[in-house]
Amino acid sequence: MEILGSYDARKGKGSVRLERDKIKRWIEKGAKTSATLHNILVSGGILSGKKINVLPSVKKKADAKEAKPAEAKEVPAAPETESAPL
Repeated sequence: MEILGSYDARKGKGSVRLERDKIKRWIEKGAKTSATLHNILVSGGILSGKKINVLPSVKKKADAKEAKPAEAKEVPAAPETESAPL
């Protein structure tokens, strides 16, 4: 396993450290990046191209909810009891 960079979330965006030569070498060998890593490498100038939208679409979530109809559970009715007059 080889360390290609690091990120310190406590320090924010300026705390990204990337080993450019090592990353380029791995990509040339055929390594695939996730969408998030692709975006980090584009921001860092290591890859050229457009960023990939990694946020889920609101429309897709709404469609998924419509596809799953809500199952109605039958709740047994409580037995009726006679109440004593007060």
